[in-house]
Amino acid sequence: MTKMKNTALNVIKTIFVLAVLSFMIVAGIFIWNLIVKEPAIEDPIVDDPTVQQTFEFTVNEFTLFEIEEFGFDFILADIHVKSNKPINISLSHFTTSENIQLNSVDQYLGRIEAAGYTFGDYELVFSLYSSNTEMDGLLFIPIVNTEITALDVNINLYPSSILSFDLNNPTNIGTKSYLGISETGLEPNTAANMTVLNKTTVSPTEFYQLDANGNRVEANFTSQSKIVAIKIKIENKLSESFRITKALIKNGGTLYDAVDHSYLIDGATNLSNVYISDTVEGYLFFEVLGDVELASFTEAQIYLSVSDDKYYSLSLTGN
Repeated sequence: MTKMKNTALNVIKTIFVLAVLSFMIVAGIFIWNLIVKEPAIEDPIVDDPTVQQTFEFTVNEFTLFEIEEFGFDFILADIHVKSNKPINISLSHFTTSENIQLNSVDQYLGRIEAAGYTFGDYELVFSLYSSNTEMDGLLFIPIVNTEITALDVNINLYPSSILSFDLNNPTNIGTKSYLGISETGLEPNTAANMTVLNKTTVSPTEFYQLDANGNRVEANFTSQSKIVAIKIKIENKLSESFRITKALIKNGGTLYDAVDHSYLIDGATNLSNVYISDTVEGYLFFEVLGDVELASFTEAQIYLSVSDDKYYSLSLTGN
């Protein structure tokens, strides 16, 4: 009996000791965790779509080009962009005070190319993209009215911004020597002789266009439109035909484009886009808004296309 009591007592003692040891181990682990904490794992940086992206724009410098042959002036503006997120901006958000969106400047670039020039070493950007939050970019900014002394570019982003250019105080003045020469540009006076024979005005109601079935329909002009008709004589001096792919006329500081070949009028040939192989006479018609004083239309810029990769431009003057 005594032996059984001793055995039971030993078992109880063993259980008690194990319980105490277990408690001490658990308590020790708990205290250790309180004293020695594991380093926190940093959360990765995530672009939070709920945070509004903001932008800051500044002008580093700008070069003003005033080259009469092109028929318009332009700025090459080196700008700096800063944001709170990676940058991805379309130039459709940039509109000049002459209402030109900087993503829609192909017609102006085409005039420069047609004159036989390129932008050489200039690296123009036509969108602003960077995986970083800051970047620089070189923008091409046309100026149609060559008599203005200041130009603004309004930026429709958050917050809205304005880039202002004092045209009387550019950082640099650009010249033709700043530009590259296109390998496909033709030398002046080698393609054609052109002479102004007459200038007159024509009522827009005299014009018509042809529908898909070849029927006459009223030409599409605005109620404010007036048409200046310039009769010219063109002598082709090349061994291949060319077309007039673009024509512009200058009135003061404003440029007007010639209407395209779809605008027809009885008794007169619209030379726009007509293939010319020898000497022809015909008209270029320019849509003008507002009052017309023929004497003020003294300069025209004619662009010829010999083929898809050969261009020629000619400044045309006359009474």
